[in-house]
Amino acid sequence: MEWPESFDWRTVSIIVAILLILPAMLLWRFYRGYFQIFLVIILIFAALTGILYYRSLGADYRNPAIGQHAYLIESGKYLGVVEGEADDRSRGKVWVVRPPGRYPLIYSKSRVRLAVQRIDQ
Repeated sequence: MEWPESFDWRTVSIIVAILLILPAMLLWRFYRGYFQIFLVIILIFAALTGILYYRSLGADYRNPAIGQHAYLIESGKYLGVVEGEADDRSRGKVWVVRPPGRYPLIYSKSRVRLAVQRIDQ
């Protein structure tokens, strides 16, 4: 999710600060004994919000190459469907490719060409 260019962070931060300070002032004035509970609840809420935001932020990314068809550059042989990418010590960056009816195999990215649709059918 991207914020619009005209989004004013200063205004939002001022509104959030007022929304947090106003109940704190009212609690301090009338219910001093409950003020510590209020602070603990705010800290727990902030921590849970941060964790949920962090978890949902990473869920949006999906490599567009996943699901594409892989072919060897040298021979044009069909390898299978790309299931992911990884780093290998000896090969460097690799694609994880599942051939039809077999277990996933890894191929160096420099040896593989990707296509959206299967060409040899």
